[in-house]
Amino acid sequence: MSGAQQCDLIVTLGSNPLPAVVAALHLRPPRVHIIYTHDVRFLAERTYRLLQRENIEAGISCCLSAHEDVPTVEREVRNLLAQVGHSRLHYTGGTKLMSTHVHRLWSAVGGSLSDASYLTSAGCFIQDDGRRQRLDREPRLSLEQIARLHFDVSPKCEDHHLDDKIKFAPRLRIAWS
Repeated sequence: MSGAQQCDLIVTLGSNPLPAVVAALHLRPPRVHIIYTHDVRFLAERTYRLLQRENIEAGISCCLSAHEDVPTVEREVRNLLAQVGHSRLHYTGGTKLMSTHVHRLWSAVGGSLSDASYLTSAGCFIQDDGRRQRLDREPRLSLEQIARLHFDVSPKCEDHHLDDKIKFAPRLRIAWS
């Protein structure tokens, strides 16, 4: 699997969908497939909606039915990998068990180090082959995109700054009160 080829992206999704969105907007795959647990299904749906507005197709949803049961996780992930075929992997989100087994199984079916990535809390996009890239300028998400992703609402503000872009920066901390 060569990173130079334009192929689908598989992401693991947890309670914060932002790493999956940032990875997808950075890599710009034609299609994204999301692996998640039942308790964050609503975030998977919001993530797909946001990415579709960015011209990235929604792929296969893989809701793990028993995310703490290793044989079940393996069976469901193998099924997804068989359907998707050639792909990249971004494994920042989700539980440790989920990302570990997804990465292991993806590697076993031919995934290469250059096609697997992780986003650190400091905003560094790391590929498993050791390449690192700071994502402090791109991709940019609008306040509306972030609000829709996390809260499924659009800010009801007439302020002209609504269209300003918030850059993904590790030093940016938003406190919600």
